Amino acid sequence: MRVIATNTATDADLPANTLTFSLVSGPPGATLNPGTGQFTWRPGIANANTTNTIQVRVTDNGTPALSDTRSFTITVRPLTPVTLTSLGFSGANYRVSISGPVGPEYTLQTRGSLSPGQPWISLTTTNPLATPFQLDVIGARAIPTNRFFRILLGP
Repeated sequence: MRVIATNTATDADLPANTLTFSLVSGPPGATLNPGTGQFTWRPGIANANTTNTIQVRVTDNGTPALSDTRSFTITVRPLTPVTLTSLGFSGANYRVSISGPVGPEYTLQTRGSLSPGQPWISLTTTNPLATPFQLDVIGARAIPTNRFFRILLGP
């Protein structure tokens, strides 16, 4: 899930000076549009269950330049458990139902064995707007029947 917040400021001078926004501090990957004050950030999985303080400064182009700095916090909720449920075949496709938190990307992976040397193969990645949701493993009837599946959350 992406966090978008628009910071606003006014200048009492006549004519008004040009205002420029800057990000004083914030989480990695956060951006701030210097002209509009729009803050954008997509928390990653590592940010789950954290509180993040963001500091934004606005500066005018007057002489002398005046500025103000304000803070706000963003709390990222803990991740809820993910459940992968087999729904069986739908035609030639194998269907699974997935429930869990909304926001992260879900990558469905498979492999034929749980032996350490067997690589996981990514089948699809999606960012659902709601859960639970269903995914079809296209052409699954052609895949050997002994398969293991897992879901990875990211980024």
